[in-house]
Amino acid sequence: MKVMNIAVKDFEVGIKTRKFQIMTALFVILSPRMRYSSTYSGGKPPSERVE
Repeated sequence: MKVMNIAVKDFEVGIKTRKFQIMTALFVILSPRMRYSSTYSGGKPPSERVE
């Protein structure tokens, strides 16, 4: 249980860092655009590709 508490504390500190917030914001902004651009250019989204 002590290890779990340490892991949770480490995660909480990681979330508060500026770098983590910037990376999360970039992911949230770019991921829908990348999906839209692949669909717009005629390709199927990765979730619909079947090989």
